[in-house]
Amino acid sequence: MAGNRSDLLVATSRAAVGATPLLPESRWAAHELAAGRRRPATPTRRPRLAYVPVPLLPEGLLILVPAAGVLKDVPLATLAGVLLFVAAKLFHGRDLLAIARFDRFEFGLSLITLLTVALIGVEQGIVVAVALAILDRTRLSARPQLHVLGRIPQTTSWAPVGAEQAAQLPGVLVVLFATPLWYANAVHFRAQLQVALTRAIGTPSVVVLDTIGMTDLDYTGSRALSEALDELERKHISFAVARAGEHVRQSLAKSGLLKRIGEDRLFPSVDEAVTALWHQTTR
Repeated sequence: MAGNRSDLLVATSRAAVGATPLLPESRWAAHELAAGRRRPATPTRRPRLAYVPVPLLPEGLLILVPAAGVLKDVPLATLAGVLLFVAAKLFHGRDLLAIARFDRFEFGLSLITLLTVALIGVEQGIVVAVALAILDRTRLSARPQLHVLGRIPQTTSWAPVGAEQAAQLPGVLVVLFATPLWYANAVHFRAQLQVALTRAIGTPSVVVLDTIGMTDLDYTGSRALSEALDELERKHISFAVARAGEHVRQSLAKSGLLKRIGEDRLFPSVDEAVTALWHQTTR
């Protein structure tokens, strides 16, 4: 009778606190306590954790514990099949084919990221993807195209040569550098400008730099532009800047290039710059 009462007391106390099943050690202690007996303390034994209240356990753990008991009897081949099914849903083959058709270089980056995730880990794959994306953007911004502009017939508008029947004028070279001029592309800018000078129609006496897309000019970029001005001065070629933004103007002023070029050589449009310089050179 006493044993049944002690069991009832233990069950009641466990239900009151919402605890998980007691360990064998703590269950013996509860029986002894309910029966009015106390186990003598053993100096060499350390107290053990009797139970953990249910409210302190994460809900996900309470769900996964019974699920783990079910999955332990599932064959390994079945679990592998489930994982392969999930992986197939995560793998978008059509997207990879579309990337390959669009750009082989981007497809290579995607393939490297995919293999990193599959063979090493998701976190490492994310790091690799971000690093490759930054390197790709740097590569593209370091080698932008310098566009040679021509005048569209019967207009005052200028466009890249070949577009809308735009054609170069003899002795005039207009170039568009529609990207920030900074240390990563400064050498490339100088090289492309040199190529444009050698391919110009006739001997250029006027060079106009269209800076409509140049949102920034750093120190290295200003050095590259200064070296280009040195070459133009040696060849007695007039230089002007068209459609410069406020930030580019400030950068030109800080680098001393604005004083060297002259504020009167900054024009709001390409056609005004070409017309003004052409009149000055033909006087």
